[in-house]
Amino acid sequence: MNPGLLRERLICKMPEESQSPLGKSKATRFTLYRAGQPIYAERRKLESSEAVVNGEVFPDYRAEFNIRIFHPIKEGWRVTEESSGIEYRVKTVEVNKPRGMKTLKCEKVNR
Repeated sequence: MNPGLLRERLICKMPEESQSPLGKSKATRFTLYRAGQPIYAERRKLESSEAVVNGEVFPDYRAEFNIRIFHPIKEGWRVTEESSGIEYRVKTVEVNKPRGMKTLKCEKVNR
């Protein structure tokens, strides 16, 4: 992968573990993973459409990003694209060891 293609800056967020009254751990809220240190990524694909949820229309975005393989990111985490402020939920992480990268397949978080 050409480092010159890593133009997008992503702020990575991971789920914070908390304890329920029964002692089980559950993810309840999301916090910054790397405060002030963005991950540089290449946006490979961006698809947009409309989603109707409970009679309300939301913009629906799906994006794919390539990042370096050494970034510790997993499914269920969230990334925020710094330029647009759109927050995505990481659905899948595909590892490509020969190229030294990971592909994140993400969808927009509707609030």
